Amino acid sequence: MDGKSVYHNYGHGGGGITLSYGCADQVVSNLFQPDRVPKGQKIAVLGAGIIGLTTAYLLTLQGYSVNIYYDTFPMETST
Repeated sequence: MDGKSVYHNYGHGGGGITLSYGCADQVVSNLFQPDRVPKGQKIAVLGAGIIGLTTAYLLTLQGYSVNIYYDTFPMETST
C-alpha cells in the first residue's frame, strides 16, 4: 500500500495466547528479513492484543524501531 508492505496476523479467535509467539515469530523470521525491511525503517504494529505485542517485542529484539497503534490497550484503566 503506497509503497509499504502490510502483513496481517489476526483472526486467531480464542487461540491468541496459545498461538502468539509462533505467529509473531513467523512474521519476524519470514517477512522481516534484512533484504526486505532495513533495520533503520520504522515499523507500525496495529493493535495491542497479545499477538501485536508479541510481534512488536520480537521485532525490537531484532533491532527494529516499532510503534504500536491501538484503540484500547490491554488492562488500560480510565480515570
